[in-house]
Amino acid sequence: IFCYIIQHTNEQETLIGCLRLINSKQVSSRVRECLKDDRWQVRMHAVQTLGRLGYQKDIKKLVQGLNDLEWWVRYRSACALAFDPSITHEKIEYLSKTLPNEFARDILTQVLAEIRLKCLQKPPSVNLSK
Repeated sequence: IFCYIIQHTNEQETLIGCLRLINSKQVSSRVRECLKDDRWQVRMHAVQTLGRLGYQKDIKKLVQGLNDLEWWVRYRSACALAFDPSITHEKIEYLSKTLPNEFARDILTQVLAEIRLKCLQKPPSVNLSK
């Protein structure tokens, strides 16, 4: 049903709801169209959806999302790239040093730093003896 709805609506809340729930490549072309939407909220959810779907051909679109004027779209694009299993953290570091857009480089650096901080944190101790 979401596949039908996303194809036939332009209402922001409905689009975002569908983007959050879609797990099918049947509508990936419509999701890619949402990357060009005037509303940053729709673009942000579109990059998240593409990241979740994980198609190799969408990596370029996620890299392009790093150039968006809206910080949240850049951030979610960087997160999608950083958590894509086909992209190493070394590749993300390389992009963070070589992309022409300063904002794209900065957001990748930030996301890498966040990932490293989470990896370095000690997991909470669990007392199983109770």
